[in-house]
Amino acid sequence: MEPTKQPNNGWAHLVHHDVHWELCYNYQQRVDYIKASKPTGEQAQRLKYFQLLPAHYLPEPLREAADAWREADDAWQKADAAWQKAGVARREADAARRKAAVSYREADATLRAAHGAWLKADAAWLKADAAWRQAYTWLSSPDGLRALALAHAELFPDCPWDEAQQTMFPNKGVAT
Repeated sequence: MEPTKQPNNGWAHLVHHDVHWELCYNYQQRVDYIKASKPTGEQAQRLKYFQLLPAHYLPEPLREAADAWREADDAWQKADAAWQKAGVARREADAARRKAAVSYREADATLRAAHGAWLKADAAWLKADAAWRQAYTWLSSPDGLRALALAHAELFPDCPWDEAQQTMFPNKGVAT
């Protein structure tokens, strides 16, 4: 047979020295407090008279209310513990979020600086591309083609390039 659990809360006698009867929310916590914080000369007397009122002394409606209160308090204690734990988790998550926000701002600043550099490089590339396209267009013009023909004759006098067939192997019929 399992021993009956002694209640840890309920109506009590002399929870405090100046209140005859009152609700005690945590009997053991109050005992520990008396032992740790009250004058040594008062402790024995306080502990002797500080007692939870046995349930059979209470009228039925008060016993039922006390039982309901105990159940509600047990649920509250569990919920409070879960709430406290969730609060710790939230504070830790918030600290991680704040740290991540700092990292994000730093990464964003780096990204913005890199984007600025990219915009400058892109502008320079567009300018160079326009100049290259202009030069390429000139090379395809009659003046450009004459300049290339002169350079070709001077640099590669023995080159077998055949302009009409557009190949350097005019006699082999080889397509590049």
